Amino acid sequence: MCHLHLQYQRLHQQQCSHLHPQGKVPLCDSNNKNTGSITDYFRENEDIVLCSSKDDVLNKIQYYLDNPEERERIAENGRNIVYQHFTYKAVAERTMGFIKKHYSDNKEN
Repeated sequence: MCHLHLQYQRLHQQQCSHLHPQGKVPLCDSNNKNTGSITDYFRENEDIVLCSSKDDVLNKIQYYLDNPEERERIAENGRNIVYQHFTYKAVAERTMGFIKKHYSDNKEN
């Protein structure tokens, strides 16, 4: 069973990476300053649900409660993104790549 998780105030990538494997669909404030980093990985209405107002939140909650297949699809898509980009191994590989690039760029100067 997939659940909706209302995090209208603040949500960032780390929180998404914990919610999706639990089968939850995050509902996020599209006006939040952290939304940009979330949408670098998660696609709106494909992997995550973005809301622009309190009325939008209420409408989307009702929509996804009435459409469990759609809710399940988004949860599964988000789970796949998390397993692709946010495992310890994936994060460590990105971090090491950044360090190597930064170190080699500074070495040339």
